[in-house]
Amino acid sequence: MINVEIKGMDKALADIRGYSNDVARKVTQAINDTTEDVRGDAIRLAPVNKQPGAIGGQLRRLIVAEPQVNFEATVESRAKYSAFVEFGTGRRGSESGIGSPPRPMDYSYGSVAGMRAQPFLNPAAESNRRKHSERIIKALKG
Repeated sequence: MINVEIKGMDKALADIRGYSNDVARKVTQAINDTTEDVRGDAIRLAPVNKQPGAIGGQLRRLIVAEPQVNFEATVESRAKYSAFVEFGTGRRGSESGIGSPPRPMDYSYGSVAGMRAQPFLNPAAESNRRKHSERIIKALKG
């Protein structure tokens, strides 16, 4: 799973809990709308194996969105190889410059060329960051 952290979220959540139920409902809806947008974008961006005889599309089929609970929601790919695709492997993965894979797993294979990164979750989250902020601000204004 890849986590996107929003700085200052703890304070924001505490503030939101002080709002009316109507505002909290609107914030919940904003979170769920963004979650679905991120999921849709991740599915669109996820690569598909088009090699002859390959069963392509598993990565896309396993991208799921969990609705918000306590003002948090999750979009994740449940394919066991998701991090290999997102971050790449070996030297090609480390040269991609898109960040480090989650630990404790180690995706570095020394001098082995490996597979280039084909990020799909991080770009999906990033591309929705501004729209999500706008949705939250609108919800908080009532």
